[in-house]
Order: sequence, then structure tokens, then C-alpha cells
Amino acid sequence: MFAPTDYLNLEHTAHPKLFENQNYVWNALKQVASYLQFRLKPAILGELMGKPFISNHVFVGRGTIIEQGAMLKGPAWIGENCQVRSGCYVRENVIAGDGVVMGNSCEFKNCILFDEVQVPHFNYVGDSILGHHAHLGAGVILSNVKLDHGEIAVVTPDDNIPTGLRKFGAIVGDHTEIGCNAVINPGSVIGRDCMIYPSVCSSPRQRGQVATRTAGCGTTHRLGADGGGFEPPVPFGTHAFQACTINRSVTHPFKFLLVLVIVIVGSSRRLRARS
Repeated sequence: MFAPTDYLNLEHTAHPKLFENQNYVWNALKQVASYLQFRLKPAILGELMGKPFISNHVFVGRGTIIEQGAMLKGPAWIGENCQVRSGCYVRENVIAGDGVVMGNSCEFKNCILFDEVQVPHFNYVGDSILGHHAHLGAGVILSNVKLDHGEIAVVTPDDNIPTGLRKFGAIVGDHTEIGCNAVINPGSVIGRDCMIYPSVCSSPRQRGQVATRTAGCGTTHRLGADGGGFEPPVPFGTHAFQACTINRSVTHPFKFLLVLVIVIVGSSRRLRARS
């Protein structure tokens, strides 16, 4: 459970050593800084458009295009045939594979992006791992710090698993799609081929957990921490979503909205009947 190969195809990264002998997939995040310190050989082999800022602690692979207005602070290792668009801010300890899109007004810090990851518009990716061909819609935030700044634990139906990390965003499995403006809570672990619908804003009743599972015939059920139904939205200003999902799950807010409409319509009919 939570082994790297449960979520990630290690053939789609040039850095599989980060995951060797790791029982939990998130432990690779603890290795990124030292890995780059000893293995990074700075070089700019790609194409620069205008004069982006690139420090002397950055490697850029062949075929990669870095647009004017991008800032690569580093240490950072950017693969081949990537797009680093204007307004992108690459902070310290970032590893990006081949064919990655790092978009406008996106910030990256202490993260691993597998090949063909797409992070194109207004995103924050901190202390997170995105699997092969994962995609974040515009405005998706992978929140990486708890409001009390305490240690982050991964919540499961059976127990809390301490990570030893005070900064840990999310594990996003291969081919997973996260819709626009979703906010993913610290310590979320999302399986392969999952779909999180836009503007998901959910919170469970117990221990901060939201879990999903896939039933037969393609039907997906959303579970609260007690195994029960759909969870109500959290108040404005709180972290919006923590997920611990298996593969091929779908998470969305529409069921709650449907229930709300039914309740409102039913209440209106009762009031009219009384009058």
C-alpha cells in the first residue's frame, strides 16, 4: 500500500533512483535536494526565447523551449521537449521529465514531474509528485502546508500514516485529471486514471479524510470517512480537499448540489401546501 509503483510508471522518468527502496511513494520527496546536489550538471541545451532568467544551477534538455519572462531559480532539472512558458516560476529542487508543460503563472517547488505532465495555467505545485501524463486544470492548487504547520499524515480508513513531512502536497497518479480550480489538501494521495471534477470543495466528517472507490460496471461511489454518503462543502477559507483514492476514481461536487436542489424544492412545496 502506497508503494511508488502503485501510482507511478517508473519507466516514464529519467530519475527512478529517487524511488528505490521506498516503502511509501512520498518518501522520494525527501531525496530530491540531495539527488540534485550530487547528480545535477548545469547546462542549457534547449532554446531560449528572449532573455528568461536561468540561474547556474539548472539543466535544460534538448528541444525544450523557455520563454521570456520565465524564472528558473533552481536547482532544477528540466527534460527534453518541454515548454516553460512566460511567467513560470521554477524554485528550488524541481525535476521535470520529457514533454512537460510548465505554464503561465505556475509555481513549482520541491516536486517531481513525470514525462508529459501538463501544468499549464495558474497552478501551484509544491512538495508533490505528478505521474505520467497527469494534468492539472487552470487554477488547481496542490496545497502543501497545514494551517497549524504540523506534521502531515496520510489518512486511511484504518489509521493515520505519519509522513515525517511538514510540507507535502499530493501524489497524483499516472493519467489523472484534476479539474479547474480544485484545491487539493496537504497529504493527498490520488491513484491512476482518476478524475476530480472542477471546483471540488469537500470535507469529510471524520479525521479529514475523503476516500473514493470504484464499483462494478464503471459506477463510482463517493465515500465519507465513515463509509457514508457525499460530504458537504467546507466553509470558505479552509483547505478544500484531501483525497486518498484508488485507481480510476471519479470525485465531483454535483451529487451534493442535486440533493440540495431536491431539499429546496421539497421545502417549497410543503410551504405552499400549508398556505
